[in-house]
This record gives sequence, C-alpha cells and structure tokens, in this order.
Amino acid sequence: MHSTKPAPSVWPKFPEPLTPEESQILDEWRKYWHLELCTKIGVFDRYTEAFVRTLAERTPKGGRTLEIGPGLTGVAHLLDDVRTDAIEVDPYFAGELAKALPHCNVIVGDIQSDLPALESDAYDRIVAFHVLEHLTNLPAALAQIKRAMRPGAVFDVMLPCEGGKMYALGRSVTTARYFKKKFNRDFGKFIAQDHVNTAAEVLGLLEREFVPEMTVFYPTKIPSPDVNLAVGLRLRRRPAT
Repeated sequence: MHSTKPAPSVWPKFPEPLTPEESQILDEWRKYWHLELCTKIGVFDRYTEAFVRTLAERTPKGGRTLEIGPGLTGVAHLLDDVRTDAIEVDPYFAGELAKALPHCNVIVGDIQSDLPALESDAYDRIVAFHVLEHLTNLPAALAQIKRAMRPGAVFDVMLPCEGGKMYALGRSVTTARYFKKKFNRDFGKFIAQDHVNTAAEVLGLLEREFVPEMTVFYPTKIPSPDVNLAVGLRLRRRPAT
C-alpha cells in the first residue's frame, strides 16, 4: 500500500449545509451520475472492471459476499455471480437494486451505524467500490465491516484519488463541466458533500485497521494518489493484539 501518515482524527465530518434548492440539485446530480454520466465517461468503469478481473484470479469460488453500495452502472453487474448480500443507504437506489438483483439480499441501511440486519462473522468477502470517500464517519463504517468479516475474510476496496493532482485535473474537464452545463452552478460545494474524504485520509485509516494484501494504482501504477485517478486494494483484518 502507498505509504501515508496516520489518518488524522477528523471523523465524523460535517459538510457545509445545503439550502433546500441545493439539496434538490445534489439529488438530481447523483441520479444523473449513477444512471447516465458514470457510464458515459467510462474511465472508472474500466479501472473497476480491470481490478475485479484481477481479484477474480485470487478469489476462491463460493462463500458469502457482501457489497456495500453496489450502484446501478454497468460495473455493478461484474459481481452478480458472487454477490449474496448488499447494503444501500438510499431507499430509491435500494429499490432499484432489489429489482435489478432479484437473487441478492438487499439491506436498506447505513454501514456507518449499528445495523441489526448485518450479521457478525458472516462474510468471506466484503466489497466497497467507490464508497469510502463518501462516508462522513469512516471509522464507524470500518468497525461494522470488521464485525461482519469472518476470520480470514478479505475486504476489497476501490477509491478515486480524491485530493490528488491528476484527479483534480480530470474532474475540471469532465464532471465539473457537465455539472456547470446542467445546473449553471460551481461544482465545488456540491462535490464536497459527496467526496468528504481524500484518498490519503482513507488510505491512512485503512493502513491502521487492515493488513494490505494487494494495492493497484490506475492508470500509472506508480504508488501515489497524486499521479493516478483510482486505487484498488485487497485487505485483511489485522490480528487482535
């Protein structure tokens, strides 16, 4: 894993409040992103697909797999043959997921809270692709994830390199422009509601809580969030001390 300083104790985070009009814009943007724009831009789908294929070569068949926030884009179907359970906080997306994934048990709830429906020591694999950057109380979420992992289970993560130079440049010529064109607003305040954690913060906390088995940066493979757009990790729970 990329070497980082320990994550600062900045959780839970409290993004700047939005007005009712701004909240409606953000809700519309999220649906537009998940249902149309993410696939249209495509770059993160390609990286996620490459990472899933890499993991497939290292993942035994069978067992229980929990995916947190699977989403509705094309890459959401990459795990259809192995995903047994899913957690989704948004009731609208949970309903859409239940229709799209009829053989998957969809739990409606927030991974950052104590979910009675989330079994302890139940899963051989937990997946969180493009999720951890959104969580305002990331340590609480990781505690729930560790609780749900069986001994020897793996935790597979995909993150955007939020806070990195290449990622900022890419956003300026893609999503920020689409947002400006659609809503005639600056993207900064709105993306700050969604991406509350930088890659460096998330990686630092993951280093403290888990043992890295594999780390892959995209597209350059150089182990730095500054010169990449995304990073994929396979992690195992640290032994109790």
